[in-house]
Amino acid sequence: MKLMRIIGAALLCSLFLLGTGSALPTPDEWRSTAAGGFSALTEEEAASFIRPLVENNITSGIIVVLVDQSGYTWYAYGDLSTPSDSCPANQTLFDIGSISKVMTGLLMADAEERGGYNISAPVSTWLPAAYRLPGYEGIEITGADLATHRSGLPVTPDSFAMLDPTLTHADLVEASVRHYQTMTADETYAWLSNTSLLGPPGYEALYSNLGGAIAGDSVARAEGRPYPELFRERITVPLGLGDTAAAWSREDLERRAVGHRGYAYPADDARLIMFNGFWTATGGVHSSADDMAVFLAENLGLVDTPLATAIDKTHRPRAITWQSPLLMEQ
Repeated sequence: MKLMRIIGAALLCSLFLLGTGSALPTPDEWRSTAAGGFSALTEEEAASFIRPLVENNITSGIIVVLVDQSGYTWYAYGDLSTPSDSCPANQTLFDIGSISKVMTGLLMADAEERGGYNISAPVSTWLPAAYRLPGYEGIEITGADLATHRSGLPVTPDSFAMLDPTLTHADLVEASVRHYQTMTADETYAWLSNTSLLGPPGYEALYSNLGGAIAGDSVARAEGRPYPELFRERITVPLGLGDTAAAWSREDLERRAVGHRGYAYPADDARLIMFNGFWTATGGVHSSADDMAVFLAENLGLVDTPLATAIDKTHRPRAITWQSPLLMEQ
């Protein structure tokens, strides 16, 4: 597992589509003309936030991707070694973690735009009869509940926490995360058929990696293709993301960042854990700094894409999460 992550600092701005007043460039055109053009933050200013993370052993290496209307740039810090030891930092491949969920949400929006999915329908609509999701007093989980983390499902199945107490902390973490590689869809749905929700769907926000995986599984089944195949067809090809994938090839593995145990000191090499086809939708996609820059630009409305309408749909608020001022002060 690689704990180094690509950070898209401009992602916070991606809810606001920016008009340029002229024809937008293609992903390849933007990639070649906008490189190095970012102007909203200097390297020194970015370093003041990022270098302490490396210096204080929070992470061994990190790439920061920055995008604005002037272009994009990336800054690399720490150890970004790869097995081939010859890959440029901006083309090094990283697990992008839960940015995978952003892309899964886009898959759902795209499928709905084309009539193959209904985000407001019960998720059971798209699942085999043998797969039963828990409900709550007759209320079923919908795709919207999964996309907004309001399904009532837990973060992960119980087995993620059923570990050997004699293991060290670092080994415990890796043993838990390894379930993303080994626990199958059949095993996950079998566990779900014997569990209950933590609350009614749609009632309260509760972050769920399990919900993200089911979201990806449901849209893949609705479209009749495995998630990695659908991901390539409907995300990476239309968006021009040649370094981004939902499955590791042999060539990709030579370009992957060598991970380190950021949750243990010293930060020795971590084991490689590759999410299986069911869990990839929630956190197993990998990408490069260059591709993340393009993806950010597409979300900011700076690049032409056939998925513009679906991207816009993912930016529309579907739920409001409220927290009392008293709790926020605490």
